[in-house]
Amino acid sequence: MPRFVLIPILVLGLILLLPLPGVIPASLASAQTYTITDLGTLGGLSSEALGLNLAGMVVGVSDTSGTDNQGNAIRHGFVFENGQIRDLGSLGGDNSIATGIDASGRVVGASDTGQVDQQGAIVTHAFSWASGVLRDLGTRRGDVDSGAEAVDERGGVAGWSREWDQALSDYRNWPVTWSVRGAQTIIRTLGRNPGAAHVVIASGEIGGEVDGDPGVDEALPVIFTAPPRTQRIILPANDWYCAVYGLNKNGIAAGYVGSCPPPAGSPVATLWKHFKRHALGALPGDCSSLARGVNKGGETVGDSWVFSQAPRGFLWDSGRMFDLNTIVAGNSEWHVDSAAAINDRGWIAATAHRLVPAAGAPRAVLLTPSQ
Repeated sequence: MPRFVLIPILVLGLILLLPLPGVIPASLASAQTYTITDLGTLGGLSSEALGLNLAGMVVGVSDTSGTDNQGNAIRHGFVFENGQIRDLGSLGGDNSIATGIDASGRVVGASDTGQVDQQGAIVTHAFSWASGVLRDLGTRRGDVDSGAEAVDERGGVAGWSREWDQALSDYRNWPVTWSVRGAQTIIRTLGRNPGAAHVVIASGEIGGEVDGDPGVDEALPVIFTAPPRTQRIILPANDWYCAVYGLNKNGIAAGYVGSCPPPAGSPVATLWKHFKRHALGALPGDCSSLARGVNKGGETVGDSWVFSQAPRGFLWDSGRMFDLNTIVAGNSEWHVDSAAAINDRGWIAATAHRLVPAAGAPRAVLLTPSQ
């Protein structure tokens, strides 16, 4: 199966909603509501939104009308613009996924290549897409896989490259960046630890996660500063399984912190402001949460959930966490499951499913402020 690196879903514990007044400047009025737009699919049943830019172009992944040789839906990365959803294709294999987009509309992601490695697993490579052209970004020398997760306004691409570690008899990811200069693609490894880069911004800062001490099963949230790429781990003591998934230009990072190893621990949506941690908690009745994106005003989006119930997308602003299902106009037809990104206009890329006439498949949606 393709080994795309996606945001992990961890397990349970008890998390209380912890309002944090004064941490981020206020901007959300209590009467603010959102309009939901279904972005459609590439011919299949379901789609998911994973990123957007300031213009409201959305990227993600969608079922196509095709199936693979095992009868599973083939899924392709897409970009949605001006009311149209566009198939980005693949690098020769069945599946692809689009995870990031910059202001110019350049898209990055990962794709099957149609090849298999020595362990018999499908090989995936990072790609960039612009003006209809899909470009293979490759891997570090000797690695087997890669995936791009984010692109900044200057064209810098961040993600991961995966090696087969013979001594461990397992795969290891390394956080990397790609710089494209004409026909040349330069790949650089970030930091000293295995891990992955999930977000990059124009100032050159990169957020992600890295492995902890050898032999200890943990992931640590990390910021790689602007060149020369100093690695800074932003972890309080006694926390495990943590990552940064969003950054803004004002020194705020968004992600999650797990208090102890699964299955006992539970992730908590977290903001770091200038490396100081602020736990956001979860929606009432939920046990777990994860922050996926933050805009320049500090508005933060993500997911909140408890097992046995559908997850809920949230918006956090000015010390309060809002269930997106309570502030979407006409939301009786939809349930917002996940919020992946928010731009500086307050537009939100999310995934939702219809409730009427019957529960439907997940669909990529765009939430725009109603007033």
